[in-house]
Amino acid sequence: MQFNINIVPDEGCARVPLSAAGNIMVGIQSLYSRIGGYIVAKELRIQGDVPPALDERFKLYLDSSGGITISSSSKVPGVTGHGSVTDDALSMMGSLLEAAGSGAGGYWIDDNYSTPHHRTAIAGDLMRISETLRSGGCTLVFGEEDRPVRFSGSDTDRLRRYIKDCSRTVPGATSGILERTDTRSKKTMYHLGNGSGRVRVVFSGNRAERAADGLLGNVPAVVSGMLAYSGDGRLAEIKDAEEPSRLETMKFRRMIGPNGDVRLSVPAVAEISYVRDGWRFSSGALGISVTKKDWDSAVTAFHDYFMFLWETYAAAAGEGLGDEEKEVRSELLRLVSAEDV
Repeated sequence: MQFNINIVPDEGCARVPLSAAGNIMVGIQSLYSRIGGYIVAKELRIQGDVPPALDERFKLYLDSSGGITISSSSKVPGVTGHGSVTDDALSMMGSLLEAAGSGAGGYWIDDNYSTPHHRTAIAGDLMRISETLRSGGCTLVFGEEDRPVRFSGSDTDRLRRYIKDCSRTVPGATSGILERTDTRSKKTMYHLGNGSGRVRVVFSGNRAERAADGLLGNVPAVVSGMLAYSGDGRLAEIKDAEEPSRLETMKFRRMIGPNGDVRLSVPAVAEISYVRDGWRFSSGALGISVTKKDWDSAVTAFHDYFMFLWETYAAAAGEGLGDEEKEVRSELLRLVSAEDV
């Protein structure tokens, strides 16, 4: 996606300091990466940090410049024609700047971003960009030529209070393997592990605990409750957890890989199991089966495999394929909308 970033002097200011322009660009890159990371984490159900290969997709590139008007673009994906997560992140950033510039702040962020660490990080980027714009006596004009967004800054005091007061506990759900420990004081403790770490689970009552006991022993489970995050964005505890349920399948409406992504009208279904201390994501219809030690690696590998199949079989003309390859191609094309085929 091609777009412009124009940093113009405010009325009464003759020029824009180079240091201010540079800091604003750094802030825009940070904001874009955070929004892109939020989309990827939400679509893939990633529980930790977004893998570097996917985060790399949200790197901005300088295409040309004249003065302080910068023509920029996101990384060109290897897969086109079926949606682009990079374009979506740019659109979300434009909407955020437009909302923040009109006076909407924390409430708008709360309505559009569900995890505390993304909320506070985005608010922090907005605050720093706003401070730089004001100290440099300039305004940011961002977006496509036919619909530019002007952003002169937000109320930084309000953003600072929002970051300070932002709750680190939100309702939600996450997946893992339930463990139970009976302590010497005859207290029962539960934890949920994903292969790279585990968090304590405090259930809402005896009924929920009995349901958890029925899912012990390497059974993938979904636990819903109040998700409490640490200051660095890590899930620390699940409070007031409801009855957990067995996790057998997961549906994805968008498949994302390092080179591109594909929107689906029919979701891709991953069958989920836990074998030999590893997470297995598989699809019999597509011939995908990947096993990794931790949840994030497994779900990322499933998406990578799907995108490999897409680039190999669906994105090409489909000539010279064997019977099994044709079946895979047919299944891939079935998952996209009719107008995309």
